[in-house]
Amino acid sequence: MSYAMLKRFSCAIALAAASSLVSAAPLVSGFDVGDEGWLVDSSQGTQGVTDFVWNAAGGNPGGHLSARDIGDQGGWWFLSPLTWGGDWSAYLGGTIRFDVFSIAGQSEVMNPPVEAVVLVLEDGGRLRAGFGAGAVLDQWISVEVPLVAESFNLTNSSYASFDEALGHVVRLVIPGDFVYRQNDITRLDNVQVRAVPAPGTLPLLVAALLGCVAIRAPRRQCRSRRLR
Repeated sequence: MSYAMLKRFSCAIALAAASSLVSAAPLVSGFDVGDEGWLVDSSQGTQGVTDFVWNAAGGNPGGHLSARDIGDQGGWWFLSPLTWGGDWSAYLGGTIRFDVFSIAGQSEVMNPPVEAVVLVLEDGGRLRAGFGAGAVLDQWISVEVPLVAESFNLTNSSYASFDEALGHVVRLVIPGDFVYRQNDITRLDNVQVRAVPAPGTLPLLVAALLGCVAIRAPRRQCRSRRLR
């Protein structure tokens, strides 16, 4: 193997090693160009929610989704596309984040807590997150749920632990019904599932790139001398 080939091979190995530490790609829906495959559902099926639509403006900012509750009981939800399903193990310790805007004919939000997101699992079980805070009416608020065992309850599942269940996610469910027995309207924007960046990833990537530049630089200098 020539010296030039050895240098190129070493550069490729350095970049491969660095890229192996990069965190899983985030799942992101900003709704700026469409509904991106999201759906709505309710405890009463199509009888519980209506006017589901993608809006090109009025989000936080840009486009967003919205739907209206028409049921007198139960609840309704936004459903992520099935393409979001799979092994979420790489997101352990990361976050689920989204923005919601709730509009209703009363001043008090009653049901449910805004953080009560659900991960539907392959075995039919659920990872349910729940905290004390509720939604705030008539303004955008940002919600962030840590993807850690302490944030979720594992229910009706054959998986033994939160970590195991996270490897078998079907879809993400975000609540849309925040006011009991009201025809409330909820808007959704900026849904993101992100992993924790691997420690030392950025310095390693920078070092690998600089190393490759240093390897190639002498060749460019030699060519410039020959051109003179």
